Amino acid sequence: MGDVRKSCGALFVNCVRWLGACMIGACLLSAGALPAGAGETSLSPFTARITGQEDYAYVWTLGREGVGDGMDKLVTVDVNPASRLYGKVIHIVSVGGRHGALGASFTDDRRYLWAAGMESSTLFIFDVASDPRRPRLHRIIRGFTAASGGAAGPHRMTALPGRMLITTPSGQTDSGQTDSGQSDGAGTGAVVEYSNAGDYLATHWMPHDGDLRGAQKSGEHASGHGFDIGLLARSAVIVTSSLEHGALLDLASGGLAVEAGEWAQATNVVIWDLHSRKPRKVFDVPGAPLSVQCSSTAASEHCFTVTAVTAKLWLIKQDETRTWRAYPVAQLDEAGRALPLDLSVSADGLRLWVASAGDRKLRLFDVSSPHAPEPIFESELAPARIAQSFDGTRLYAASADTFEVHHWDGTALTTDLAIDFAREGLGRPWQVRFGASALYPLAAHPLAGTAQSHAPMPPSTLR
Repeated sequence: MGDVRKSCGALFVNCVRWLGACMIGACLLSAGALPAGAGETSLSPFTARITGQEDYAYVWTLGREGVGDGMDKLVTVDVNPASRLYGKVIHIVSVGGRHGALGASFTDDRRYLWAAGMESSTLFIFDVASDPRRPRLHRIIRGFTAASGGAAGPHRMTALPGRMLITTPSGQTDSGQTDSGQSDGAGTGAVVEYSNAGDYLATHWMPHDGDLRGAQKSGEHASGHGFDIGLLARSAVIVTSSLEHGALLDLASGGLAVEAGEWAQATNVVIWDLHSRKPRKVFDVPGAPLSVQCSSTAASEHCFTVTAVTAKLWLIKQDETRTWRAYPVAQLDEAGRALPLDLSVSADGLRLWVASAGDRKLRLFDVSSPHAPEPIFESELAPARIAQSFDGTRLYAASADTFEVHHWDGTALTTDLAIDFAREGLGRPWQVRFGASALYPLAAHPLAGTAQSHAPMPPSTLR
């Protein structure tokens, strides 16, 4: 079993509970034992981490007509080479229907995996702690749009102590919304806040030209759309990107028509105050900024994003006066046709993977100098979504039909595992999250040796 350490050392849970207790105040600014490093790709710095070998990959999978039952589902794959079931699909939970299965992430205590159905504005909460080999559907939240006051299309999410933050690309409008809760794309996006238990708490609307909501606009436009979300704990900021709802539906269906007008409408990255959840600054980042990956090391805290239309890599970082700024730092290809969809930054903040669907390439950059990324590797792999292990040696990839695990030795990628989800009747793999039985000693993996002893993860105290 892999070693499972806490982000604040052996006392991670106590650290998270303390941070949760002072979340509304200014404690984060002065905390000396804040979570550090990027950890697993896209996860909140407040989420318990797997620092050794992963036991399971939880794959939030889009249902496809004519493929198996055609439904969205959570697929569990055994990815521990020490297990006799290595490389096998060991559990499937279909959620009934096709909801637009795009985003999924853990609560801070990692007991629950939240997954979003963007098209139906539905949230699915899976219990992974009771039996990490066989997650069970714990709760379905169907009243997302009504509870949030009109936010529609839940997409990406991240964890605060005791809470989940969920982005939407747009919201309900007077001009129409289907019975399923799907937005027509003309409304304002939001960051919607829920408790870990699944209770609605608040809606924080995206700033737009008609109402900046107290934010400073540094450029020409504020589109009001949402997409991805990242956190920087030490700097006490939230970072969101933007994409229009119709373009996001194109992604879900495999469409790559970046010339469409709705792609060009999303042009912003927004900096938010982590404590108040209020927007502070709106940057012009032309070309539909998509995935956000944040890095926190002793030397620096910053985030990266990529633009779909212009294929540029952008850096979001404070300057020498501690003013937040957005910098274009790399062009992925000369023609701007790469269509980058996902990023994954290493835990030490030194390397950044970029997955592009347009030119079907996977690129690796040395980002030890964030303002001057250097390309160091390129592959013809074409995953839509990627995630990497804490040590950076395993890269998990989800493409149109295939879930893969690759080994990175510092110079080359080799494929260790590949599962054709279409041939297996599963659907289209999308979001990949990791599981480890050592996080839950009472549900230890019976097939992969003996788990190290760790305290169970109690629920966070912030409600």
